[in-house]
Amino acid sequence: MAALLRSLAEVVYPQRIPTSPLIAEDATMKAIVMKKHGGPSVLEYEEQAMAPKRVPGSRQVKVEIAGAGLNPVDFKMRKGPISDFLYPKPKIPGSDMAGRVVEVPEGSEFHVGQSVYAMLPLLGSHFGAYGQYCCVDESLLASAPSSISLIDAATLPLVSCTILQGLRPVQAEYGGAEQMKGKKCYIAAGSGGVGTFAIQYCAKVLGMDVATSCSPRNKTLMEQLGARVVLDYHTQSLAEHIHHYDVFIDCLGYMHEDQVFAAHATILNPHRSHYIRIASSPYGDNAQRGPAYGHDPLGLAVPEARVDRLLNGFVRQTWSQWFPWGIRYHFVLVVPDKTSLIAVQQAVDAGLVAPVVQERSWW
Repeated sequence: MAALLRSLAEVVYPQRIPTSPLIAEDATMKAIVMKKHGGPSVLEYEEQAMAPKRVPGSRQVKVEIAGAGLNPVDFKMRKGPISDFLYPKPKIPGSDMAGRVVEVPEGSEFHVGQSVYAMLPLLGSHFGAYGQYCCVDESLLASAPSSISLIDAATLPLVSCTILQGLRPVQAEYGGAEQMKGKKCYIAAGSGGVGTFAIQYCAKVLGMDVATSCSPRNKTLMEQLGARVVLDYHTQSLAEHIHHYDVFIDCLGYMHEDQVFAAHATILNPHRSHYIRIASSPYGDNAQRGPAYGHDPLGLAVPEARVDRLLNGFVRQTWSQWFPWGIRYHFVLVVPDKTSLIAVQQAVDAGLVAPVVQERSWW
C-alpha cells in the first residue's frame, strides 16, 4: 500500500515527490541512517549503508556528495512522526547537497566530474544528502557556483529556493525584477539561514530597501549583508518602527501574520503590498508560547507547519488571488527548483550573494 500511495504522489505532484532512486543490490556506502523517528540518538553512522542506483531509463544523475547542509526541517522531520509512504525508512536524511557528477543518462546536459548542487526532495525517497552518493533528476540539478567551495555551496539550495519561490509572484505583479529596486522589504528573523540569504538577495540582487530584526549581537552582520534598518526584536516593536512597507517576508511561519493583518495595522502599505509566509514548524521552543504557536490539536507532527495553519495559509492565499486588492498573501512550501539554483549560482559568482555558514563539520 505504501508503494502504491507513493507512486500516486509521484504522478500527482512530481516536483515535490519525484521518482525515487532504487536501492542498489550490489553496492553500499557510508551514510547517516535513521530507521525510526525520534531524537538525535536515532541517527546511526553506517559503513555499509544502502546505496542509491539510478532508475533505468530515467533522467537521474548520480552525484558523489562533497558537502551537505543542515536545515531545521531536517531535524524536525527526524522527530516526526511521518508515514513511511511519505518518508520511507530506513532513511538517509538531508535536503541540501553539492558534489561532483559520477554517472549521467545518455544525452545529459551534465558531464562526469562536473560540480553541481541541488535541493533533494524532502519526501518520497530513502535517500538524502547525508551519504556518499545520491541520484537526483537532472531537472532539479544545477551547476554549482565556481567561486566558493562545494561545502559552502551545499548550504544554499533550500534557503535560496525558498526565497526565490516566495518572491517570484511578487516580481511578476510588480512587472519584473527590475521593478523591485527601491521597494521597502522587511525580513523577519534576519540572522537565520533563510533570513541571511534573503537580506543579500533582496538588497544586492534586487536593489530593495531592506529592514530586518535580530538580537543585538548580530546587528553588524545584518548591516554587512545589506540591511539598512536593523531592529532589536527584544526591545523594538515592529508596529512602532515599520510602516507602509511593500513586502514582508515572514521567516517565522505565521508569528507575525496577526500583526500584519490587524484591523488598523500600518506595517504594510494597504494597497498592492505583499506578505510572504514561509512555512515553518511551530514546534520546539515555540511550544512554550502557548496554543497559538506550538499546540498540535490533531496530534500530527507535520514537518513544515501545523495542519490548521497550513489550511489557513492556503485559504488566505487563494482569497487574495481571487480578490487582488490590499495586501496580497503568499504561502511558500518550498520544492526543489533548478531555475532558482541557476539564478543563485549567477548571483554568487557575481559577488552579490555569499553563504553565511555557522559551522563546518567533517565525518
